[in-house]
Amino acid sequence: MSNCDDEVAERAANYKQLFSDKYPNSFTQECVTYADINPDDVIILNYTSGTTSFTKGVMLMEKNVMGNLTFFENKLKAHSGRTLSILPAAHVYGLMFGVLSFLTYGGKVTFLGKIPSPAILLAACAEVKPTVLTLVPLIFEKIYKMKIRPTLNKPMMKILCSLPIIRGVIYRKIGKKLYNQLGGEGLYQVIIGGAAINKDVEKFLKETKFPFTVGYGMTECAPLISYIDHKDFQLESVGKPLGIPYAEVRTRKENPEDQFGEIQIFGVNVMKGYFKDEESTKDTFTEDGWLKTGDLGYVDSDDNIYIKGRSKTMLLGPSGENIYPEAIESKIMNLPFVAECVVLQNKEHKLVAFVYPDMAMLKDAGVDKDMLNRLMANNRRTVNDDLARFENIYRIEITKEPLPKTPKNTVKRYGLEYLLELHEKNRVLYLKRKKSEFDIQVENEKTANRVEKAAKKSNAKKTSSKAKRKSKKK
Repeated sequence: MSNCDDEVAERAANYKQLFSDKYPNSFTQECVTYADINPDDVIILNYTSGTTSFTKGVMLMEKNVMGNLTFFENKLKAHSGRTLSILPAAHVYGLMFGVLSFLTYGGKVTFLGKIPSPAILLAACAEVKPTVLTLVPLIFEKIYKMKIRPTLNKPMMKILCSLPIIRGVIYRKIGKKLYNQLGGEGLYQVIIGGAAINKDVEKFLKETKFPFTVGYGMTECAPLISYIDHKDFQLESVGKPLGIPYAEVRTRKENPEDQFGEIQIFGVNVMKGYFKDEESTKDTFTEDGWLKTGDLGYVDSDDNIYIKGRSKTMLLGPSGENIYPEAIESKIMNLPFVAECVVLQNKEHKLVAFVYPDMAMLKDAGVDKDMLNRLMANNRRTVNDDLARFENIYRIEITKEPLPKTPKNTVKRYGLEYLLELHEKNRVLYLKRKKSEFDIQVENEKTANRVEKAAKKSNAKKTSSKAKRKSKKK
């Protein structure tokens, strides 16, 4: 042990004496010195995940943070007893609603400290028994795909679930079991955010009566934009705007004929700008000071927000139709042996799904490469049956490595050109192979025609010779 370690150990052993020496009259309120901070002072520099572009340093002010914490106090303080901090604190969603909000109002925070696989998460929740839990959709989607859906897909279960009353009983039992596994008594609700949740998983959770809600936010709003209590949550929405003074919401269409408009935000939750990037800051705000989220959607008559896609990822169909790849990916993710997926558009404007297979499932099922290709071809037909013609997947490309991720564990769309290059190479090889097969087929047909002609000619000669011999005999 070094001298430095010896000194640290000695000071740790004498911490009570050290504390008494520093605070001889005990630790009181007067001993606390609060920082003198202006509401417009930048206190956090948090970098965006880089899902659709390069990462940018977001300058968050004191009022942005306090706007989020004050809203939490008004809506969730009564349930802020315990939480299990799962998301990285380097991401503002994990920092604000997995750490700061609970510590600010006297709650207990337990850090998971491990990658949250379903087994690890459920074991930790059983021990911590959180009152509120904040999660990203991927965790629930894994639980649904690995633990729940295999049971629901059993032949007898399918028959039982086709009967509405029995289906309701079964689903409520599943919901109750999941609730107990995530802490049970005392768990008020699970807040899902950070990425779009799979629609089938969301519908399933709602049908089981599980207490969950889906929120909406972004780093630039520190992060909260909308929220609603699970009792009032509407399926496929992301809650209601926080409202004045925190975050007002409006939508603006670039063209009057557009189906959806861009969601824009105004309020104390909105950032100061991007660090040393005046151009990006200017591009992100409208002339009247509203933050452009880049998300497309609408707000219904009851003030619920619905997000349909991102303007940066939206694709155009062959006749100018709007295609939202996230919605297609959500469907593909429900198919067998799919672990990760991203949908891109190739040079011919056809949609290509890049899939990283679920290796554990492949191993358990004993699936080889040829069988996997057939399974993915079948997956393509299945998903296309459920899509509009202009949304159809032209090809599924299987990737050997997992897709690049953001700190939120969502697929990083920025910089995926290499996947399209891989697809183009595979497409060229495929076309060459098909051409080769076609050439061989043509050559075989030509050979067959030559053989047939030769046979006919030979038969004709034989027939002629016979006729001549018969004529001579006569």
